[in-house]
Amino acid sequence: MELGIYEQIINRFFKRKLDEMDQCKYYIGKKPIDKSNIAEYLSQYLHALIKQLFNQLGDDDRDLQKGIDIANSIIKQLSFEFCIKDDNLIDAQNQILTAVIDKSKNDYPDIEQHLADVRPTSSMLVLL
Repeated sequence: MELGIYEQIINRFFKRKLDEMDQCKYYIGKKPIDKSNIAEYLSQYLHALIKQLFNQLGDDDRDLQKGIDIANSIIKQLSFEFCIKDDNLIDAQNQILTAVIDKSKNDYPDIEQHLADVRPTSSMLVLL
């Protein structure tokens, strides 16, 4: 595990407050991060942080574009830092792909209605 990862995980304000607490009056339990679960811990932390950021954005087109720009900036930074391809950038079309269907092999007269009937109510996240 990298040196300093603990400080990156815990919000600095929260850490400072814990450090200021009277150790004689309060028990503050801590344990090392289990190396087998580090990906889960870190991704949950980043997920919560990024979700909080996106929840602060408004609903207009400029805010939507700002959210996409932020996501792409994060992807580019990760790509640069860790030498991975940045071909996972989000397209600024502000749309989510829901289906690709060969119309010549389709038996349903109203494809949109059929998809609405069979599409799950929760989305499926695909991690690449």
